[in-house]
Amino acid sequence: MVMLATVRIGAIHSVVFAGFGAHALGDRIVASGSRLVFTADVTWRKGKEIDLKTIVDDALATPGHVVEQVIVLERGTRTALARVDGDGRVDLANSSADVIGSVARFLAEHGWRRGMPTHYAIEPPSEIIDRALLLVPDVVPSFSAAQMVERGARLDESAMQHEGPLALIELLNAEPPPHYVAGTQNFYALTRYNASSYYALAVIELGRAVGAIR
Repeated sequence: MVMLATVRIGAIHSVVFAGFGAHALGDRIVASGSRLVFTADVTWRKGKEIDLKTIVDDALATPGHVVEQVIVLERGTRTALARVDGDGRVDLANSSADVIGSVARFLAEHGWRRGMPTHYAIEPPSEIIDRALLLVPDVVPSFSAAQMVERGARLDESAMQHEGPLALIELLNAEPPPHYVAGTQNFYALTRYNASSYYALAVIELGRAVGAIR
């Protein structure tokens, strides 16, 4: 999402492999003359958690850089990892119980509500201004169903009965027109792991497919 945003505003940027060590990363930061660094706090490789923020901190110890600010996406893994299978350690590579428990804890810490749908069907406002206003908060649920209807959106009866705010989610397809859904708090919780709405919807559809064959 950061890369897409920088492309959209025309900013010069450099995408760096997350597997680089601090020295290699520092050399690239200096060579590129970067003033801003975006990173996640952690990532994973073969079930092992990699502390990206520490690597960035060490990289910025390299003399000669002109970085003014570091922006960190907190994915919350340090508190979300769970020891569930009773062996006293977190093993995301070999313990399905630890994986499921960690995912459940992560979602709970980001506001997941049991039994709440992730999204509803919606027909967005036909007026460009009204549609744009509903899209401003992005994936953050900010409008009641009634407020969306006031702006010209159309929701089915189940969505109108939803308790809590909704977000108008725009999904751009390979060919127009875009697809829209009304995202709930649970849709938003999924985007706290990966900020992409496409990712969240893929996870939802995968979950439904797995549930259908159980």
